[in-house]
Amino acid sequence: MIIKLLTQGQRTNFTFMVQYLFDHDQGGHYLSRNLNLVDHMDQAAIAKRFIENDRKYVPKRKNGVRLRHNIFSLKRVEKIPLQRQCEILTEAAQYFTDTYWRDVLSYGALHVNSGHIHYHILSSPNFVGSKQKVRITPQQLQVIKCQMERFVQKKFPELELPTRYNQQEQEQEQAQTHSIGDKEYFLKDRTKAPSKKDILKEVLTEVFADSSLVTFEELEQVLNEHQIQLVQRGNTITAHFDGIRARLRTLQLQEDYNRMHQRFNTYEERMRQLDSITQNQSLTHSQRRHT
Repeated sequence: MIIKLLTQGQRTNFTFMVQYLFDHDQGGHYLSRNLNLVDHMDQAAIAKRFIENDRKYVPKRKNGVRLRHNIFSLKRVEKIPLQRQCEILTEAAQYFTDTYWRDVLSYGALHVNSGHIHYHILSSPNFVGSKQKVRITPQQLQVIKCQMERFVQKKFPELELPTRYNQQEQEQEQAQTHSIGDKEYFLKDRTKAPSKKDILKEVLTEVFADSSLVTFEELEQVLNEHQIQLVQRGNTITAHFDGIRARLRTLQLQEDYNRMHQRFNTYEERMRQLDSITQNQSLTHSQRRHT
């Protein structure tokens, strides 16, 4: 399971983000917290609550956060019915909001594609009815990921969920208790693990295929979490990770990257169209007021 906590800034379009949840929804697995909705599927009412919160409580700063976009991604398991997997991920998302996002505005929906199930949760960057910002340090984020992973592994053992985040914690602890010169220990440890190149390819494959990412800013946030950097020189894109470098073509991921790039361009064009429509509506409204 991959957990991503993304942020959106100045260009956030709340109406579009809410519509995105509904456009790709599968099965009506919604969750809502602190929105006080009469109809939990009323897109206009949901967007209005986020817009009102943004106008009243969220300071407009350069590079400021106006919306959090939390994503839980689960690789589909063939031996478990899809409906059951959807129920599991929905329960995990509900546990997340009940445990960590108790006092913020939140709305979530489930998306399904051929290889993965995603749960998306839109959350306000501030506490309900307050200008106080919800702050999460990288260390706190890592703790949340580890606790969520343990929760899913313990409650839903049928998933046979592999350890990802807690393994990282264990490796850091082990590295601190063994000297760099302890070659026997590190050699033994390496024989149990996939190579760095394998890890890099696995992560990038999943990230590039993640339809929930729609901007390069979001992509950069996710790659930073995995300590991966993409560097482009001419037509060549190279991935840097944990002391190694590998071209996307060598990893056989260039086409995956191109498809993702096209998805970003499509989103950017749609945002420009929405901005244009909004500006025209504002201009028309202003002209009517002065006539």
